[in-house]
Amino acid sequence: MYSTDGISWNTSSAANSNFWMSVTVGNNMFAAVSNSGSSNQIMTSTDGITWTVRTTPNNNWRCICYGSGTYVVVGITGTGN
Repeated sequence: MYSTDGISWNTSSAANSNFWMSVTVGNNMFAAVSNSGSSNQIMTSTDGITWTVRTTPNNNWRCICYGSGTYVVVGITGTGN
């Protein structure tokens, strides 16, 4: 969901229906992580409305942060950690 005022909310064009856990923004890009799905647990967006799935290792992602020019994700299980 997205909102321009925090009161009225709209449905975004999320790329899939995974269980999304965390979102961050940095370097003019939103990034969201999920703890479900298969190789599609990260989405990115330049506007917070239209999202694109990114292929990743199949992990149980919990949190994403951005700082010093780098996105960092944390997972609790999976491969490719």
